[in-house]
Amino acid sequence: MAEVITLEQADINFSYSAFLPDVVRVLAAGCDTDAQGRFCHVATVAGNSFQGTLTWCSSWLDERITKDALALVFWPAHLEQIDGVVPINRLLPLDAVDHSINLFETVPRSWSRQFRVLDRAQELWHQLPPSKQALFNEVFWDSECFRHYIAIPASINSHHNGWGGNLRHAVEMAEHAERIALDVEGVSSDLLVLAGLLCNAPQADAYAWKDGQWVLAGPAVIQATRQRFEERLSAILECRPGLLTDGERKILWQILFGHPGGREISAQAPMLALETEILRMADRLSCVVNLQGQGGLQ
Repeated sequence: MAEVITLEQADINFSYSAFLPDVVRVLAAGCDTDAQGRFCHVATVAGNSFQGTLTWCSSWLDERITKDALALVFWPAHLEQIDGVVPINRLLPLDAVDHSINLFETVPRSWSRQFRVLDRAQELWHQLPPSKQALFNEVFWDSECFRHYIAIPASINSHHNGWGGNLRHAVEMAEHAERIALDVEGVSSDLLVLAGLLCNAPQADAYAWKDGQWVLAGPAVIQATRQRFEERLSAILECRPGLLTDGERKILWQILFGHPGGREISAQAPMLALETEILRMADRLSCVVNLQGQGGLQ
């Protein structure tokens, strides 16, 4: 006989429970049919410190429920665990980008065990205004892109060179930049945080995991990946121009790509924005502290 464990009382609305996430990332999924011809789904999911195996039945097969997909959980009013599996009402895959989801809360343990760094990244995302949260999610909604961003190092033989070093470096940069900017007038702290989180993203695809270690491609490949990222970011902002002002876009381009991103052509190098100068200081500070703390290599 199946072992039944009642997890909570029946009168609790689990959709808004602090312990059960509404949005999860699928780690594994399978499906079978029962005697009535219904599709019986099983999925192992993770989200916001929760991990478990869910099951539900439906009259159709939802092929969108695949590994690494994001999905909305419809929890039952009365929650039980039967042989280690939790029956739910439904798991609905999220196809379109949802700007309200903190993607850092959907990172499973198989992607990263830097729990404190992820907590800090979650807080930084929460600090952003909705428009900049939306831009971050537009960039990283693709699960493979986001997983790569979480996993790669910030360098190969220098600072933050271990697994997940890029995320740690990005979080440190954003936090250092916020602190530096406290005494500087006219600086957008929101843009500093967003730029810090995105700073190494343009060349993320130049890193590859080979033979048990990270390798970085040559200059030509790095330049090509940076160009593709710039084109993708431009396409996002063309579709959703309200996510950044023209001034913010120019500063972000200066930080990420070394130019203001406008159509004007100038024989002189543009003056660096305060945000660009601050991010450079934050970048350097993060690098030096990491190298001193780790003895040069991790």
